[in-house]
Amino acid sequence: MGRIGRVALTPLPALLASLVLLAGCGEEAPAPEFPLRTVRHVTVTPEPDRRVRSFSGVSRAAQQASLSFKVAGTIRSLDAAVGGRTRTGQAIAELDPSGFRLQLQRAEADLLRTEAERRNADVSYERVKGLYANRSASRTELDAARAASESTNALVSAAARAVELARLNLSYTSLRAGQDCSVVEVVADVGENVGAGQPVVTVNCGDHLEIAITVPETLIAGFTPGLAGEIVFDALPGRTFRGLVSEVGVAATGTTFPVTVRMDETDEVRAGLAARVRFAFDRGKATTLLPAVSVAEDERGRFVYTLVDGDEAGVGVIRRRPVEVGELTSRGLEVISGISPGDRVVTAGISVVRDGMRVRVD
Repeated sequence: MGRIGRVALTPLPALLASLVLLAGCGEEAPAPEFPLRTVRHVTVTPEPDRRVRSFSGVSRAAQQASLSFKVAGTIRSLDAAVGGRTRTGQAIAELDPSGFRLQLQRAEADLLRTEAERRNADVSYERVKGLYANRSASRTELDAARAASESTNALVSAAARAVELARLNLSYTSLRAGQDCSVVEVVADVGENVGAGQPVVTVNCGDHLEIAITVPETLIAGFTPGLAGEIVFDALPGRTFRGLVSEVGVAATGTTFPVTVRMDETDEVRAGLAARVRFAFDRGKATTLLPAVSVAEDERGRFVYTLVDGDEAGVGVIRRRPVEVGELTSRGLEVISGISPGDRVVTAGISVVRDGMRVRVD
């Protein structure tokens, strides 16, 4: 049989020590690199010192009235048509006056009767006074004659007022225009029975039109009588009209206040047109506009992330900046303080970045 050679086995501790020595002789393993997050931004630009606000409304006549009779009756004539004009003092409509004439005649007859009774009572009183002076009539007879005279005088006064009232009611059968107006609506018709105060004709009067708008409570402090605005109508493209605030509501309806803007009437503008009224206000504070998504909020308040240039091209450093915000407009969120023109504000990716983080700028 041949000889079998022996293999020398190295102890385990010595083997581990050798492996450690071998590892120490090699280069250190590099740490893994993670790609930088990419963010988008906008560069802050200065805003104008004035801001413009636009409000929707409807044009209406400065004076609109519903004309009606003061007495009830049957309409005998009606001289009004939609779109027509009325002149001052013109008879627009008339009621059948026959019943009112009879009332006047009866009141005049009552007046004549009471006047005759008064004359008789006055004569009787004077006669009794003479008899009483000659001790031919008693005190009781004198008092009765005086009371009869005073009573008939009161009846004459009442009858005279009844005649005056009957004449007024007769005059009320004619409905007349108080000034030059435009007829908007004719409600009644000839032959129709109408009650006292029931509208017959609706008219727009005056030389001016108004725009009725509503203003949010956050802006009402900037509205005062005399504030100038520009008025545009969808029905009149390319035309701009001037208006002045004439009335500002003192009580809110919900969260808005009623405001009236007065404008000079023109041939082109009519009542009932949809309008937009623009006003320019001083901002008061330096303000910039940012996309609303760029402003975040936590327990420390509202803030934005700005970009500061890093060491490499296209790489920046995130910095947190506290800000004070104003109103949300159609162009963005107003930022009153905290940023300046030229700052680069992150607009996308703000939920995954932190203060001091290095990012890649898109």
